[in-house]
Amino acid sequence: MRLLPALLALVLGAALPALAQSDAPIPYDDGPSPGSYQGSGPDQSAQPYSDPDPHGREETPVEQHDREVSLARFDDPAKGLGAELLGGALLIDSAKGAGSDRHLGFGVRLTWDFGRMMADDTLHNGLFLDLVWLHGSAQAGTTTVFDSTSYHYFTLAPAFELPFASGSPFGIYAQLGVGAALESSTFTVNGGETPVGGIKPLLQYGIGLRGRPLLSQEGLARLEFRVELTRFRRGYMNDTYLGAGLGIAY
Repeated sequence: MRLLPALLALVLGAALPALAQSDAPIPYDDGPSPGSYQGSGPDQSAQPYSDPDPHGREETPVEQHDREVSLARFDDPAKGLGAELLGGALLIDSAKGAGSDRHLGFGVRLTWDFGRMMADDTLHNGLFLDLVWLHGSAQAGTTTVFDSTSYHYFTLAPAFELPFASGSPFGIYAQLGVGAALESSTFTVNGGETPVGGIKPLLQYGIGLRGRPLLSQEGLARLEFRVELTRFRRGYMNDTYLGAGLGIAY
């Protein structure tokens, strides 16, 4: 019986120091503070994590080359490719010297915004290239003696566009290019036909208004349209196309 009070006294004596400890956090050793080092070697504790040189680190040749490389073609998600259907008035210089003969003109145009390969913003957004086929036809004479003529214009022409504002999908452009004009005629007399054809080089030049608004904010497809005035110089003759184009671009 005397052993039990002795055991209780021993347990209480061991628990009292633990209960007497405070709830204060245990201090953490952050290492020596700057200026407290008293050794003979360099003070490694005072070295900052950042570069202490106020002028910055000199770039290596590899870093300089990577910084100078243009990433314009990779940063722009658009492909710069488009296609349009053309339609309008084709004014063909009259061989009779009486002004122009008015006819319907229609065709197809393929567009490549090759300026996207360049880093400069003005050239990046302004330069494009058109590949065009334009067709028109005419007929003159009587019911027994008449001539049917078809005109085909094939052109490759670069252009430069100025947007109405920075980032605007609308702008005006000027164009200058070269190509070939194919003219084929069939002369009919009392049912007999005589075909005649020829091809001439031509110079294309003109101005226009181009728009490429996005069809949706989530995609890359754009509605591409134009209103244009274009002239074709073939030999001593000047033909004029006044029309519009409508298509899609990516």
